[in-house]
Amino acid sequence: MAFEYHPVTGGELFEVAARFAEDADARAGSARRGSDWQADLEQVWDSAVALGWPLSLIPEALGGVGGSAIDTFALIEGAARYALPLPLVKSSLLLPHLLDDAALTRVADGELRPTVVLDAVYPWRAAWPDASTLSITDDRISGAVLGTECVPDSTHFLIALDGDVVLVPAEQVEQRVHQRIDGRLAMDLRFDAVPIAACYPGKDIDRAIDLAALAACVEIVAGAATVIEDTVGYLRERHQFGVPLSSFQVLRHHVADMYIAYQNAHALTAATLRAIEDDPGRLPAREIARTKLRVGEVGRFVAETSIQLHGGMGMTEENRPTRIGKRLILADLEWGDRAWQAERLLAAEEDEA
Repeated sequence: MAFEYHPVTGGELFEVAARFAEDADARAGSARRGSDWQADLEQVWDSAVALGWPLSLIPEALGGVGGSAIDTFALIEGAARYALPLPLVKSSLLLPHLLDDAALTRVADGELRPTVVLDAVYPWRAAWPDASTLSITDDRISGAVLGTECVPDSTHFLIALDGDVVLVPAEQVEQRVHQRIDGRLAMDLRFDAVPIAACYPGKDIDRAIDLAALAACVEIVAGAATVIEDTVGYLRERHQFGVPLSSFQVLRHHVADMYIAYQNAHALTAATLRAIEDDPGRLPAREIARTKLRVGEVGRFVAETSIQLHGGMGMTEENRPTRIGKRLILADLEWGDRAWQAERLLAAEEDEA
C-alpha cells in the first residue's frame, strides 16, 4: 500500500502552513486538552498573526499582504493537513468581504481584532432555534449566540443580522469560553442591549458563506489525506499473527475505499477552485453546494473508517488520525451541512423547472 498527497493548491504558502501546523500539532500532543489549552492556542495564534496570515487578502495599500483568494486557500489547506485549530477561515477569508477599507486598515494595524459571527443568518441552523436569538432595537443588539468559533483575544464581534453587518465591542458582551472537540476556541455570547459601534451595509453575506463552505471542502481534502497516510503507515507497522496488518485483504479493501472516496473529493474541490481562479469575480454557488455535499460525506467516511482500522488506538487522543478525524466531522457540519446543501440544490432545480 502506498499513498502520496498532491495538494489542491500547492505552492510556498501551502508548504509553510503545513510545516507550521505539523510543528504545532507535535508540540501540543495530548496536552491540548490540559488546563493551559487556551494559553497554548493563543500562543500559536500570535505566531500565525506574526506571519501575516490574517492579512493575506487585505490589499497592500491598506497595510495587508495583498494576496489572492487562492493564496488564502493555500494557507487554509496547509494548516488543515494537521488540523491546526485556528480560525483562519473567519479571520483570513471572510473579514475582507465584510468590512470597509477603513476598518481593514485598523485590522492591518492590529487595532481591530474582530470575530466574525454569522450564526444569526445561518439558514441551516433554523432547526436549532436556541442557537441564535439575536435582534436589533434602537441600534442595540440583544440575544445570544451559542458555540461560535472565535478569534483569540477579540476586540469586537462582527455580526451579520437583518441584511447588514454590524460591529460591537467585545468588552460589553458576556462571554463563556469552551473548547470544541476539534480543539478550537468557541464561545457562548450573550448580548444585553449592546450598542453597535459601526455598521457595514450592502455586504454580500451569501458570497462569504459560499467561500467558507469551499474552504471547508479544502480542509476536508487536506485532513483526509493525512488520515489516509497515517492509517497506511499504521497498518504497515502493526503486526498480528506475525504479519503486518497491511497484508490482510479485508483491511486493504477498506483503505482502497478511503482512497477512492478521497480522490473523488480532491477532484471536485480542485475543479471548483479552478473555476474561481479562472474568473475571480464569479462565485459558482451551485458548484460549491455540490462539492460541499459530496466532500462532507467523504470526510466523515474517512474519519470513521480510519478509527475502525486503528482499533482501540482509534479511540485515543494521542492518535493523530483521530484528532484530525474530529475536525473532518465538524467541517462536514459547518457552513451548510449535507442536508442543507441538498435542499439548496433541489430548490435551484425547481426554480429552473
